Amino acid sequence: QKRKGDRRMKRYSIHSVAELLGVSADAIRLYEKEGLVKPLRDEKNGYRYYENEQIHKIMGIHLYRQIDMGLSQIKRMFGIDTFDGLESEFDRLIDSNEAQIERLRIKTDKLRFMKQHIMSVKHGIDRYEIRELPTGYVIHANSTGEIKYSEIKEIFNNPAFSFGNMCYHIKKQGDSFASDSLMFVIREPMIGISPLKDEKKELGRIEGVKSLYTIQSFDEKTAGIEWDFSRIYEYAGKHEIECTDEIYAFYIYSLVAGEKIMDYYEIFVPLCDGKKHGEEDCAGDEKLYGQKKMINL
Repeated sequence: QKRKGDRRMKRYSIHSVAELLGVSADAIRLYEKEGLVKPLRDEKNGYRYYENEQIHKIMGIHLYRQIDMGLSQIKRMFGIDTFDGLESEFDRLIDSNEAQIERLRIKTDKLRFMKQHIMSVKHGIDRYEIRELPTGYVIHANSTGEIKYSEIKEIFNNPAFSFGNMCYHIKKQGDSFASDSLMFVIREPMIGISPLKDEKKELGRIEGVKSLYTIQSFDEKTAGIEWDFSRIYEYAGKHEIECTDEIYAFYIYSLVAGEKIMDYYEIFVPLCDGKKHGEEDCAGDEKLYGQKKMINL
């Protein structure tokens, strides 16, 4: 009870402030610990209390927290005492958020791309159709047709890795199949959102071409060693589809069941009549990708 003429501000305990604002007492204690709010102390009993100034500060903190601003950033905001300074800081925060939105957009596109792979596996195993081999950009290629971990280390740790696929180029030799090149390829449309989008003109290309398409699985222990595409060529012969003797096998997903790993590949076998003008004929031995430089990642 204030006496007549007593103009002292009303004091609030931490629990009173918490109830008044709908903020937990623990949150207020955290704000104190971080130096955002400094409570007053009763000289007689040492209890902390809050007046209007501290309450307004807690309200400001709560407002900033509602837009997901961290406590360190709020502390930074409280240290700016000019409108020009605040305007510059808000510009910086807006730019940072827009950059984050762009990163999330790219992440979402990559998730859609991965989901598309899963749907392809789910609906495409041992089913055949004519499909365009997407234009691809060759980031790395070797001439052994085998995985050499020392070679792909830099690719594996590069931000571009999540945008592309490992791709085996395989040749049909009579009734057998042998891989003569292993590539890391970023296909359309993913190249357009990858870190290498501005360098794609400098990359070797796998040209888009009409192909016989299917999904095949290979045991992880034998993939790349015991390729067998006899069924797709049997299908082609049965349906009078003339295919080249080269195959592109894009790794797209692995299914893990206990200790067993099954790898799934998108298989593209270019058609003899599906090549674009200027490319080799059906009997040619040249690969469909250009001989431009590979990116040194």
